[in-house]
Amino acid sequence: MSKPILGVGLGFFLTLGPLTCSKITPVVLRGLSTAGVNLGISVSHVLSNSVIKAYAGPFAIQLFFSLFLLVGLPFAPESPWYLLRTTQASQAEMAVKKLWGKDSDTITLLAAIQLSIEESAQQQSKVGYKDYFRGTNLLRSCISYRGFIC
Repeated sequence: MSKPILGVGLGFFLTLGPLTCSKITPVVLRGLSTAGVNLGISVSHVLSNSVIKAYAGPFAIQLFFSLFLLVGLPFAPESPWYLLRTTQASQAEMAVKKLWGKDSDTITLLAAIQLSIEESAQQQSKVGYKDYFRGTNLLRSCISYRGFIC
């Protein structure tokens, strides 16, 4: 029973960590920060594999990373993208000021984020599930399904 729970937790960590980092990091530091997150993920894989090979309690070491993340969670800022999507503009402005500093041009940043959200919503309204299996998306779908090429 613990494998599915740990697998779901690991899946969320591997997906949401780099995603959140790329959303909230300033553009100048975005590559460096997402590379750092992925380096941390890779190092944690190496550490966990070495613990599995060396000790009998591999699941105990995974709790360390969970505790480490839980300690830092109260200090993590909310994503301005999420706040704008949920129509919380005042909180999004506070989040931008916290992330980029009080001297940043928050109005321009929020306007750019809002424009991107609206464009994304327009594009998603035009796309259906059938589009995953047309054109170049068909090739991508086949490759992502266990590496088969159609």
